[in-house]
Amino acid sequence: MRQTLLSSTLALTLAGLVTVTGQSPAKPVSAEPTAFQTVTAKLDPGGSLYAYVSTDKLLGGLSAKVEQIRDFVLGLPDLSDRDRGQVRQVFGVLDRVIRHSGIEAVNGLGVSGIAVEPGLYRTRFVVQRVSGTDGYIWRWFGREPGPLEWLDGLPSDTVYAASFQVDLAAIWTAVLQEARAGGVDPVVEGMGELSDEVRSELGVSLENLLGSLEGTVGIALRLDREKEFQIPLPGGDPLELPEPALMIALKVKNDGLFDTLSRRLQEEAPEGALVTGQEGEARWLGMKQPLPAPFPVQPILAAAGGYLWLSSTPALLEETRQVRVGENSGLKGSAEFQRLSRGLPTRGNSFGFVSERLGTTLQGVQEAILKQAMQGQGARADAAVAMLLPQLSLYTQVPASYAVGWFDGEGAQSVAQGGAEPVAQVASAVLVAPTAMFAGMLLPALSKAKDKAQEVNCMNNMKQILIGLMLYSNDNDDRLPTDLGAIKDYVGRPQVMRCPMDPRGTDGVDRWEDFDPADCSYEYLTPGIKMTEVENPARTVVLRCKYHGHEGFLDGHVERGR
Repeated sequence: MRQTLLSSTLALTLAGLVTVTGQSPAKPVSAEPTAFQTVTAKLDPGGSLYAYVSTDKLLGGLSAKVEQIRDFVLGLPDLSDRDRGQVRQVFGVLDRVIRHSGIEAVNGLGVSGIAVEPGLYRTRFVVQRVSGTDGYIWRWFGREPGPLEWLDGLPSDTVYAASFQVDLAAIWTAVLQEARAGGVDPVVEGMGELSDEVRSELGVSLENLLGSLEGTVGIALRLDREKEFQIPLPGGDPLELPEPALMIALKVKNDGLFDTLSRRLQEEAPEGALVTGQEGEARWLGMKQPLPAPFPVQPILAAAGGYLWLSSTPALLEETRQVRVGENSGLKGSAEFQRLSRGLPTRGNSFGFVSERLGTTLQGVQEAILKQAMQGQGARADAAVAMLLPQLSLYTQVPASYAVGWFDGEGAQSVAQGGAEPVAQVASAVLVAPTAMFAGMLLPALSKAKDKAQEVNCMNNMKQILIGLMLYSNDNDDRLPTDLGAIKDYVGRPQVMRCPMDPRGTDGVDRWEDFDPADCSYEYLTPGIKMTEVENPARTVVLRCKYHGHEGFLDGHVERGR
């Protein structure tokens, strides 16, 4: 009764307050300062994803938290003096790296996702730092945004491209300083040995080579729309793929790195293997003949336009030159890139581009390989393939996207546009781990089942051949034939002459008229012998599989290879 009265009184009181005031309780204001307003002002509200995290408590004073962990470890019993010294050394280096990295200055993170048009989504990510702070991460990867020069030379059928800034010379110097300050002698000695090896091989110090770099790295992958090459698949149709070409470029302060590398290559290459050239300020050094490969590979090193270029083919380098000087339209003129880049910054410290064609190609390769692996393994394996393909596509599903990232005095930001819905991406990431575990358990099982089936089929082939040999000997005075082609009348199908593991499959053994005993998968070890003259048929090896090592004996039994 008392509880009922209290509940009723409380309900009436709350109802009275709402009636009197006519409004909801006032929203609280944070009693502690945060970067909420600064971070959220850079995000896109109203979409399917919107989040802010204050990192003051998590990252602020991180070095002090590391000291507490160090003190806890040092307080453990039974630590030797040597162990205590190593603990102090490790935590000392970690403390210095944290203090100098600038990570403690991060005071807020934010992310948002919104559809800018049907099927096109924009995702922003913000890392806010305390104004006026400094550190490695705020210096090594660019201090302020600049022109995205690498975009200006990309061919129109580029399917992947990325460019980023990284100060390798500063990273090398910082690692060496931290190792020396922390007394980590093995690291100091290892870096010294590496520098000496570079000087010995190239005639110039590693520090000078790194110092000649401007700090921008670019990479591009092109898939030719007009040309294809084939990858043979055992026992199936070849896989047809567009011809790839890869290019990497380093922005440099001078041609010193090109001179050093080209001189070394000319010293090491066989006479007549390289070709050199120069046109204006551009210079190059490349292979005279293409390398043996299913698609064109003819590496070329060049210095032009303030970059050191390494291309898998001269044709790709020439196409890049034509795009840069305006003779050909490049990636920036394609409809796909213009749609993805609409409204995004034209300046930054990094960018990344992925074409829809890359994802389509990767999915085709995955499907062909998985189907080939399970080929001929029955309905159960076919069902497993049908089930796995949609799941494994998580790993090769590469929606078209374009992203730009930059650093400034307030921290770092990135903005990307693409075909992947932001929340769906998060959900996919949650599913990747269990799917990977499932696939990791199932695929080896299927592979083992396939291997087991191949072994059984191989041994059955050998038993059929042995029976054919015995039947032949019965009709030929107990003497075995001189080659396996003589038993065609005693063996139903010529395909038994090929092991399932033979990469040639059953090509060339469709008819007995086309069968060549030299192409058999099984070694015939006793041609022409008389069976009645053999002392121990059960231990006389007649056949041996070239792939499994199975052995077939004169009495007709087969033993698995070891």
